[in-house]
Amino acid sequence: MEIGTSKIAKVAGLNIHYTDALGTGGWDFGLDFLDLFAQKGWKAGRAFEMCCGPGYIGFALLAHNLCDTLCLADINPVAVEVCKRTIAENGLSDRVSVYLSDGLADIPSHEKWDVVVGNPPQYAQSGAREKRIGKAIKFELHERIWLDEDWHIHRDLYSGVGKHLMKGANIAIMEARLGSDENDFIELIRDGGLEYVARLPCKGDRRFYYVHSRLPE
Repeated sequence: MEIGTSKIAKVAGLNIHYTDALGTGGWDFGLDFLDLFAQKGWKAGRAFEMCCGPGYIGFALLAHNLCDTLCLADINPVAVEVCKRTIAENGLSDRVSVYLSDGLADIPSHEKWDVVVGNPPQYAQSGAREKRIGKAIKFELHERIWLDEDWHIHRDLYSGVGKHLMKGANIAIMEARLGSDENDFIELIRDGGLEYVARLPCKGDRRFYYVHSRLPE
C-alpha cells in the first residue's frame, strides 16, 4: 500500500515514521510507558504492542533497550505499512515483526511474549457524554482510533492473549479516566485466565491510567 510522505518522530536515535491520520496519542502520552517499565523494573525478551498505529510505544521500548525484540499489530493497513517503513529504515528486520490483524485474529501461533502493552481505543460508546468529551479534547480522528464499542477489542485481547504469553508475562494497557475504570476490565481479565494485578497511575498525564494484569506462573 502506498502511504505517500510520512513524518518522522525521533526517539533515542530511532526514526519512527507516522502520518497525522494515525494519531499521535502514543507519542503525546504513550511514552509514559518508559517510566512505567523503569518503575516496575521490566525488561522484555519479546514485547507486543496491540493496536500499535505507528508503533510509538513499542519502538520506544526497543530504542531504550527495554525489550530485545518486538511484535506489532494493527487492523489498519496504513499503520502496518508505516511500521514497515520504520523497520526498514532503522535496519530492524531481525528484531521487529508487524502483522495486519484484527486484534489477535491473524497473529501466528508461534508468537510468544513476556510483556504486552497498548494504547487501544478507550471509549466503549459514542453517546452524548462522549460527544461532549470529544468536543473538549478534540476527537478529530476516525472513531476507530478512540471507540471500542462494548469493549470488544479489550474482550478479544483478554480472552485470547493467554496462548501467546510466557508464564508470568505482564500486560499493561493504557486507559482513559473519562472512558472507564478498572472495574470495566477485571471480569474480562479473569475470564481469560489472567490475574488482575492493579490499577497504576500514568504519571506523565493524569487523564490516563494503566490496567496491569498478568499470566500466573
